[in-house]
Amino acid sequence: MKNLNMKPFLYLLAGFSAIVLFLAALVQGFDLRNFIDVLRLIPIVATADCIAYFVFTVWLWRWKLFQGWLIPFPDLNGTWQGHIQTNWKDAEGKTPGPIPTILTVKQSFGRMSCVMRTGEMESHSYLENKKSGVRSLILTFLSCEARINLSLLL
Repeated sequence: MKNLNMKPFLYLLAGFSAIVLFLAALVQGFDLRNFIDVLRLIPIVATADCIAYFVFTVWLWRWKLFQGWLIPFPDLNGTWQGHIQTNWKDAEGKTPGPIPTILTVKQSFGRMSCVMRTGEMESHSYLENKKSGVRSLILTFLSCEARINLSLLL
C-alpha cells in the first residue's frame, strides 16, 4: 500500500464497494435496510474488491489517468538510452567523457529492477527506497576500473 496515495485510494475503494453492494443487492433481491441481508453481501463485495485490486496492480496502475493523484510514481518500464558521466580520474588526472549507456527498467506496481549496459560493463540494481517522501532508485555499478553510484529521483 506504500505505492498509493491513501486518501484518494480509500475514497475510490469505498465508492467501488458501495456500487458492488448495491448491484449485488439488486441482482439477488436483497433489502439493504435489512442488516442480515447486508451481511450476506459482504463476501461478494470483498471478492469484487480483491479482483479489482489485482486488476489494478497488474494493469491499471500504468494508465496516465491514475498518475499523480493516485499513483505517486511514474511508469518507467522500457529501455532508455543515454550517457553517464563519471567523476573518476585516470592516472593523469583526466576525467573520461560521457559513456554511452542503455538502461533497461522492469517495473511492476510493487517492484522495480534495472540493468545498465555500457561497452565495458553490465550492472544490476539492488535497492529501491522511499525516504522523506522522495522515491528513489539506488543503483551500484561495478566494473574493473571504477565503482559508480547512481541515484535516480523518481
